[in-house]
Amino acid sequence: MDIAARIKKYRQYLGLTQEQLASKAEINEKYYGRIERGESCPTIDYVVKLCDAMEMDIIELFLYEPDENGKEFRLNPRVAQTIVKGLRKNVDVHFNRDVIDNHCESVIWYHGFVGSMSFDEFELMLYAEGNIKGSLYLNYKVMLELNSNDVSNELKKYIQDDRQLRHLIEYMPYDEDILKEKNGNVFFAEETNWLTARLVNHNTRACLKNKKCTKNMFISLFYGKIKKKGC
Repeated sequence: MDIAARIKKYRQYLGLTQEQLASKAEINEKYYGRIERGESCPTIDYVVKLCDAMEMDIIELFLYEPDENGKEFRLNPRVAQTIVKGLRKNVDVHFNRDVIDNHCESVIWYHGFVGSMSFDEFELMLYAEGNIKGSLYLNYKVMLELNSNDVSNELKKYIQDDRQLRHLIEYMPYDEDILKEKNGNVFFAEETNWLTARLVNHNTRACLKNKKCTKNMFISLFYGKIKKKGC
């Protein structure tokens, strides 16, 4: 689905006519009609105006779409496929030494670029992000309590490399049996962050928007639909 078709579906979901949306966005009505008919490709500035008029984040235009009935939102199938493929293939517990994405210097749940997809002159790029909560036990003692995005620098004081990190980490709350099983050395990680979606201009490579996507995206990925748009 190209940009014009996506804008049209959102307009219809909101119950707006072409004239009403053009007026709210302060765009010439005839020009907007050409956009919907595929006769003109909107510039980035116009796409932003249209999204603002529909009270939506520009990145939501690409991440989500109304379902067939126009009553609920679902994750864009292309985005869902890219996420599933990328998480299966590219993401692992890892210190982000390469800093592939400048916004992810300090995360540990990161092994690189998850994937991307193109929409006319836009590219939607997805990056994995890191743990936000955890407790590190060494010799049965709590050495570190973490509850933030920036966990990598703190962990590096106690964990030397990725191999040691993989050996210690357990994705669960504190469990005494697991602590004993691992001889008092374990990193209990209770939550993980999800993805950062970055919208890039194909022509200039300028980043138009960064958005952290939360649980709603993954609920919609596994259960099909969400009732409200937005990360």
